[in-house]
Amino acid sequence: MKRVATIFAAIILCVSATSSWAAISLVQKLPSIVISGNVTSAQSAALTANPTIGNTLTVTGATFSVSSVSAVTVSDTAGNTWTVDEFRQFNPTAGNFIQSFIARAPITVTGSSFKITVSTGIANSQISFQVSEWSGGALTLDNSASNDEGQGTTATGVLGSALSTSGELLLGSFAAGGSKTSMGVSTPAAITGPALTTAATSLGVSQDDSTIIGAEYTYAIASSTSAPTFTWTYTSDTGGSFVSYVGTIATYKASGGGSSCTNSGITSSGTIAVPNGTSGSYQGKSGAFVTPDCGSVQYKQPAVGNFGVN
Repeated sequence: MKRVATIFAAIILCVSATSSWAAISLVQKLPSIVISGNVTSAQSAALTANPTIGNTLTVTGATFSVSSVSAVTVSDTAGNTWTVDEFRQFNPTAGNFIQSFIARAPITVTGSSFKITVSTGIANSQISFQVSEWSGGALTLDNSASNDEGQGTTATGVLGSALSTSGELLLGSFAAGGSKTSMGVSTPAAITGPALTTAATSLGVSQDDSTIIGAEYTYAIASSTSAPTFTWTYTSDTGGSFVSYVGTIATYKASGGGSSCTNSGITSSGTIAVPNGTSGSYQGKSGAFVTPDCGSVQYKQPAVGNFGVN
């Protein structure tokens, strides 16, 4: 038996840009994903290193419950503010609710023994998630999509637009709920569409969807703006009577990526203009011409009378 669960983004023509802002890269993740059954909430082990203020944390997660979950919540021991950027719930059969989600928090507070908690608010839930820290400043959501599938062969969902900028972080979360004692899901997901600076890489997988939720979490870094397609291939299972899928995708821009700066600068041609955050040459602090990213590159701002990044 072979089942394929796919989430894809329809390609809509847009202007490709070469990123010049702080590059996104994986700083750290939990050594193994959190897996916990018959709980209302689950807490991770402490991250190996204290998170760095100015970076961003993400949680890719999958949950299973016996009744509807209105919203998954995420929190951490330092008190950072978390946003669930994409959440999808699927109810294939009575008493079986499968959820997939992606959440994010800019790191404004850090500390030792840093842990993250995910809650469904529903007793006897199965909870799985991975925590990852990313450089690139306070990442902002570009777009997201989700889709569910019953017991058929394919699942598709339309994102609605291509990536705003190159250099974006692509995150995918796949949940498989049912009564199988083991399953074979491809790891990582196959990603097509944009060129990739960092190839599709698995952040973690759970191949048991009987006593715990089945899950797979994938990331990549894009180097072009074509819309991405995530494909998880479900190749085998053992035991039980059914399995259903839910998948979510979210794409993120680095701090300053894809948006205009606040203050005008002096261009290489001597005109005064507001940098667009992705292209153009402006007088930099070192005397050389630079491309402001509205987040980290200092350029001369005549109206302010000083140099600044935005």
